[in-house]
Amino acid sequence: MPITTALQLILTSLWGVFVLGDWTGIIGKILGFAALIIVILGATLTAWVQNPESTNKGALKKATIFQIIGAFGYLIYSAAPQVVIMPSMKALLPGMHPMDGNHAFLPQAVGMVLCAVIYGLWNLKDENVFVQSVSYKNILAGLSQGFGMLMYLISAQPDMNGLATANVLGQLAVLVSTLTGIYFLHQRKTPKEMTLTYLGLVLIVFASAVTAFI
Repeated sequence: MPITTALQLILTSLWGVFVLGDWTGIIGKILGFAALIIVILGATLTAWVQNPESTNKGALKKATIFQIIGAFGYLIYSAAPQVVIMPSMKALLPGMHPMDGNHAFLPQAVGMVLCAVIYGLWNLKDENVFVQSVSYKNILAGLSQGFGMLMYLISAQPDMNGLATANVLGQLAVLVSTLTGIYFLHQRKTPKEMTLTYLGLVLIVFASAVTAFI
């Protein structure tokens, strides 16, 4: 989780700041990137394990590569609706303009469904997910996430929070997921882990709030 959070925040925030013009001014950029570092630190603290299990280094390296690819996918997902046609291209592509979050949601949702179906078919020999009841139960979770993604796409619009700030605020989801895991799914943590987890959550909330006022 810390690796994914860090990669997503860094790539998306860099794009939002240097391409879309978020966090204007030197002070705004300093505060924004300082908050970004604090969010990454907070996420790392929530995932810290006092007695880590032995890890397959080969599997970890492969997983990290997939995370890097996924981070660029999230960047495209976030930035594509706001791509601004360059002045030199306007003559070739008349009428093109950045897409707002409302209109970007449906084509991206269709793309996700198609990718999920293709992935399921690709691994059909190993496991047929189309006949498992849990696959269809997870549609409820998918609808919930889809609603959250719609809100994120709307929030990331230039006339609202902007991409960089919306992305940092989106990391507040770790607050809900972490506390849910502890108190509803009964994921065990040592006293030291609990202390660092709460500290990490406080840092995330504080840093996210800072970006909202830049």
